[in-house]
Amino acid sequence: MRKSIGTQVTGARLAGWVLVACAGFAALPADAQRRAPRNISVTVSDTAGNPIPDATVAVAGTGLRASTDAHGQVEFRNVDWGPQNISVRKIGFREVNQPVVVPADGSIAAGITLRRAPVDLGKVVVRDSGGKPARLARTARFDEFYKRRRAGAGTFITREDIEARNPGRAVDLFMGVAGVRLTYRGSTPLLSFARCKEGVEVFVDGQRLNDGINVLNSIHPNQIEAIEIYHGLATVPPQFSPKPNDCAAIVLWTRFF
Repeated sequence: MRKSIGTQVTGARLAGWVLVACAGFAALPADAQRRAPRNISVTVSDTAGNPIPDATVAVAGTGLRASTDAHGQVEFRNVDWGPQNISVRKIGFREVNQPVVVPADGSIAAGITLRRAPVDLGKVVVRDSGGKPARLARTARFDEFYKRRRAGAGTFITREDIEARNPGRAVDLFMGVAGVRLTYRGSTPLLSFARCKEGVEVFVDGQRLNDGINVLNSIHPNQIEAIEIYHGLATVPPQFSPKPNDCAAIVLWTRFF
C-alpha cells in the first residue's frame, strides 16, 4: 500500500515538472528562440540587364556586407529566416533598399536593378574660339591673330593653309594672294604690292625687322604658324604701323612664339 502511494506521488511530481518546463519555454521572448539559418543570393544588374560588378551589398541590421563579383552576384550564408532588408550601393547609380522574406524552410534568390544617377556638371561656360583650331582652342596662343582674322581687314594664312600647300619656300606662300606680286632681282625673290609702291614693313613674332624680306627668305615654311598681310596703310593695325614712306605690312608668326 505504501509503495502504491509513493508511485502516485512521484508520477504527479514528474507531470508537474513537465508542465512548468513547457510553460517556461513558451514564456521566452521570440528573439530568444533561435531561427534556422538560411542563405540569400543577390544578383545586381542595370536597367539593360547587364551585371554590375563591385556593387556593395549589405543585409541591414547585420554585419553581412560584400561586393558583387564579375557576374554581379553575391551570396550571404547563415541569415535568419523571416523579413530582411537588402541595400545595394554603387558609384554612379541610385542606392536601392529592397525588402525580402527568407523562408523558414529554404533560401532565397533576389534580383536587384540599379538605375544610373544623374551627374551634375555644374555651370558650363561656352566661349567662342574665334575660329581657332582644336589644337589651340584651350590656349591663349595666337588669340590676337584669330581676332584680326575674324575682322577680315587683311589676308591671313594659317598653319593649316601652309601644310595644305606644302611650299618649298616661305615666299611661295604669297603666290596667288590678290594684290601681291612675287618678282626676282637676280636669284633674290622680292615682294611688291599693287597699292603700295614705296615699301613693306616685315614683323616676325611682333618684332619689326630692318631687313625683313631677307629674313623672310631665310625662314622655312614648317617654322611658320601664321601670316598676316596688310595691303595698304588704311588696313594696317596700329601695332604694325609702317615707317614713313612704307605703306604695307607683313606679319609672320613662328610656331615657337
